Amino acid sequence: MTSTVDVARTILRGLGVGTEGMEGTELARLAKGDLPIDGHPLVATLGSRYATRFGPWLLAGDIGRRPTLCQVDVDPACVTDVYAQSPLAAEALWRRTFQAATAAATQRSHRAPSLVSLDADTAAALKVFGY
Repeated sequence: MTSTVDVARTILRGLGVGTEGMEGTELARLAKGDLPIDGHPLVATLGSRYATRFGPWLLAGDIGRRPTLCQVDVDPACVTDVYAQSPLAAEALWRRTFQAATAAATQRSHRAPSLVSLDADTAAALKVFGY
């Protein structure tokens, strides 16, 4: 499994642009065998909702409520909640979700705002698009 962040990091690295501090896995290194193939969880959040996918498992829910767990290779529509039948998978995914959320929050708090100076054409184009 991969995400757009992995692809972006790989492309930027291929173009010679520095990627230090950037999230994601460099896919070229993974293909060469320089990195372990054990993968990494894909975590998505929106407000209090989250979803974490790792291998065939998908853990989803709202902060403060019991999440649901499904095995998407067997149940792609996630109709059946297997949280009670697979507590170890649920706990492992929850830990990965917590680690990813904590790391992202830490990274956001340490990131200094970067100011970019734009040329006149770029500034005008961004203004046209409402930025």
